[in-house]
Amino acid sequence: MKPVTVKASVNRAPADLYKYLLDIASRPEFGDCLFDQFRLTRIDSSGVGAAARFQFGGLRRDRWADVAIVEAQENQLIRELGSTGRNCRVPLTIEYRLSQQGESTTSVELKLWTEPSKPIDRLREFGQRGWTKRNAKRAIRRFRGILEDAPRANRGQRPTVAGLDIHYVPNP
Repeated sequence: MKPVTVKASVNRAPADLYKYLLDIASRPEFGDCLFDQFRLTRIDSSGVGAAARFQFGGLRRDRWADVAIVEAQENQLIRELGSTGRNCRVPLTIEYRLSQQGESTTSVELKLWTEPSKPIDRLREFGQRGWTKRNAKRAIRRFRGILEDAPRANRGQRPTVAGLDIHYVPNP
């Protein structure tokens, strides 16, 4: 899928947005229209190495994706790399770019794309870009609403850790 890019201006400092986006557990709060059944793959959900697994895409709900934060430049960029598609063989990249526009305004750019190499994977992605662009716009609007404390901001649920049983007690 070719890159899908959406932008928004948020009335907050870049440091606030960076801190929020560096926590991968915040994704379902604003992006539950993009990511379904979001699960963390480890307990520590913040910083480089934080990873998650989720269902991706609206047309084909059988597409699972795994992503991990691999690069984080202070107040500028957060890059997630992962895989999706059949047998998770299609590379997936998600980037959040931050740039200060004024004294207290920050521009946020969400860019995501896949790079299918096999014809069957390209065929399975047919029509996916339009769905992804519509829902990415919805997600970035919700992101802005959450961070600007809009009264009608609709937050999604925080994710759980895959396989974590909080009631488990190991045998002594």
